[in-house]
Amino acid sequence: MTTLPTELICAIAESLVSERRAEPPQFDNSCSVKQRWGAIGALSTASKLFRAIALEAWFQRLYLSSEDELNYLTHHWPAVFDWVREIHFVIEGASEAWSLRRFARVRRIRIDLLDTASYGFPFTDVPASLAHLNIRNINWPSPGVYSTIATTFRHIQTLHIHQPRVWCGLCNVCEIPNFQAARTESISYAGGVGLPAHYAIALAPMQRLARVQLTVGNLGRAKRPLNPRENADAWAGECSSCMRSLYRDEAFRASWVAKKTSAPPEVEGGGGGGLADPHPHPHGAGKEQWDVLRRPPLLRDVVWEFWGVDKDDLDSHEGMENGIFISLSTYFLYNLQADAVGLHLRVDDIHELGLQRRAPNKEVVDVGEAGYIDIGTERDLLAVVLAVDWPRRVSTEDTGALGDSRRDHRREELAHIGVGSSALRLRGCGDFADADGPYGLVGDHDPAGKLARF
Repeated sequence: MTTLPTELICAIAESLVSERRAEPPQFDNSCSVKQRWGAIGALSTASKLFRAIALEAWFQRLYLSSEDELNYLTHHWPAVFDWVREIHFVIEGASEAWSLRRFARVRRIRIDLLDTASYGFPFTDVPASLAHLNIRNINWPSPGVYSTIATTFRHIQTLHIHQPRVWCGLCNVCEIPNFQAARTESISYAGGVGLPAHYAIALAPMQRLARVQLTVGNLGRAKRPLNPRENADAWAGECSSCMRSLYRDEAFRASWVAKKTSAPPEVEGGGGGGLADPHPHPHGAGKEQWDVLRRPPLLRDVVWEFWGVDKDDLDSHEGMENGIFISLSTYFLYNLQADAVGLHLRVDDIHELGLQRRAPNKEVVDVGEAGYIDIGTERDLLAVVLAVDWPRRVSTEDTGALGDSRRDHRREELAHIGVGSSALRLRGCGDFADADGPYGLVGDHDPAGKLARF
């Protein structure tokens, strides 16, 4: 029988299992980082006391890849639920809701998503003890995904998300960041700023959220680095096309940066820290300010980390199911040029943006909080492309922040891929009050004539 204090034996056991195994340097990693049983197995055979201590230490971190594993613990080893402090879920495909009610002492959860069907986050009864959430492999990080996170894990304090792409707060496009690889490793913001506007709005209901860390891709092909010490643009996910086109107008750039870095207004008569209006005003002057400033009330730190990725390898790995395609009768894809951007939605992802049916032959897509956009009567339309025609200059005339542009070569290019009367054009973008929707998004209900401008 050992003469060592039980507390010391527990500390030794926890030390043996606390080290994590190395992870492959890729976004789609779903390997368990938990130490192998061999690291502590010998200790478990020394005595009944040692075995009890070893098992409790081993199951402080739990790796689950199926509901069957969770059901097995429920029926055959219920004591495990009191030991678990950290859970690593691997989710593939749609599944029934996983109840977390019995994990009353869990502090951390990591979720590896293996496909877009699992973006619904099938979890219920999330315990109040959960403070830290780490989500991997969100390949298409729409605001709808972030809204689901906020609804499901409302009371967490820190959020870390790995996603190769970022949603641009100006043009509503998912794109892999592209900065010079050297000198672009991470940037940090304090005071609750630094998130794309759509993400901040989606996460605003999370009353305890204090830190958000985003690990995103970086193509590393651009000549321009993102220097944390000289981040004059206060970069928060804006795509390279917006930065190249819209930021040419210094007045627009200065106004946008000022709004992004402004502190949210306090509630009138309150003690400070609250938002003046928890919901963006849908109409009227000044609504763009609420949109940009709305964010989680206790958010302090926003950290961006960059991970070198190869777009060809990423697209190849994701395959046709997650790829970007265009066609009126199958998938839509239009690979727009350097001064234009397309928003590409797979049919499986449309539900994230509010696909609804208004009439027998009509469907509408709600892009974030932009309002409804009619996609016509194409019954076999599987995806939507909102083509943003970038201007050579910025204007606030009827078309919102992007103004207007006439590029004759576009008409031939669009006709070549079969884009006809059901195509949409996103005329306005940005945050000007003159355009429809909180972000100045305008959908043409008679786009055929507009396409002649291209």
